[in-house]
Amino acid sequence: GEQLLNMTVQLVNTYLVGHLGAAELTAVGLSNNMVMLAQTFVMALATGTTAVVARLTGARDPQAASRVVQQSLLVGGGAGLLITLAMVALARLAIGFYEPEADVAAIGEVYLRIASLTFTMQGLLMVGNAALRGAGDTRTPLTVMLGVNAVNIVVSAGLLHGGGPLPAMGVLGPAAGSAVALGVGGLAMMAILLGGRGGLRLTRQGWRPDREVIGRVMNVGLPAGGEQLALRMGMVLFQR
Repeated sequence: GEQLLNMTVQLVNTYLVGHLGAAELTAVGLSNNMVMLAQTFVMALATGTTAVVARLTGARDPQAASRVVQQSLLVGGGAGLLITLAMVALARLAIGFYEPEADVAAIGEVYLRIASLTFTMQGLLMVGNAALRGAGDTRTPLTVMLGVNAVNIVVSAGLLHGGGPLPAMGVLGPAAGSAVALGVGGLAMMAILLGGRGGLRLTRQGWRPDREVIGRVMNVGLPAGGEQLALRMGMVLFQR
């Protein structure tokens, strides 16, 4: 259910702009695929986090599991920030890779920049969900993603057409809406982990980078990330 809701965020955005025109629909589709490609590293980190947290949870060592979570959040947030900076700076090249028509390229470039603004919070959300799954709690990530989708639907639809305090942004509305929703999801996940859940709890002392712990997570995650990268590159090349 959680994985389905991950996909639903982008499906809802595609649905909302589907009636605006072919250029808008194409621009959103190309931008979303670049977003998924950029998420590959964080997905690899999340996979490694689930595996290592599950091992430590099974070994009844919640303190070590919590340390893994904090190190993964540290890397995920940092990676998300770097991805945001790269995608904002290289949005034109990213969309231009598809060699689209000029109107599609213009819309896609701005859409991708807006959608990339919350990669840091997305990193925290994805890693947090993965950690809780590893600890045996699959209901909390499901609940968080239900909330993310609810916020996305309301804000994206509101920004698409305008309503109340929300301005009408047209095709860019769903990009801003998903950024807000995922940002809220990331903050909610941090609040949940700070309060403690599934035997995991964040501490003040756990934020200093630990190469050994990070290496252990990435040793599992990078091969899985390579698999996802190959899949996403295939999709990008096919769309081009």
